[in-house]
Amino acid sequence: MHFYAKPIKLPRMRVEVVLALAETQMLVTLELPAGSRADEALQQSGLLACANASGAIGLGRFGVLITPSTQLQDGDRLELYRPLHVSPAQARLDRVKSRQTSKKRARNAL
Repeated sequence: MHFYAKPIKLPRMRVEVVLALAETQMLVTLELPAGSRADEALQQSGLLACANASGAIGLGRFGVLITPSTQLQDGDRLELYRPLHVSPAQARLDRVKSRQTSKKRARNAL
């Protein structure tokens, strides 16, 4: 007499891993075993080499910094952060100054 065991389906979860560079954005959707950690998702995504080459400095989940050992949940979005070359506040200031200069030139041209 033979007994055949039914295959057990372990719970799975779906997560996205994203890396945004200046010239391109990469998004990989993964299906992982429930309870997987951020470092496991990053490894599975294949974006680790790109992240290292771009100088990625951190991991986040929906804009909040996390550690590589953080356990992920179904539907999470794992984000790889890269260093900022200009602070957001300075970038806004530069844009305002640029607009003001453009307006002055347009008025002087009339």
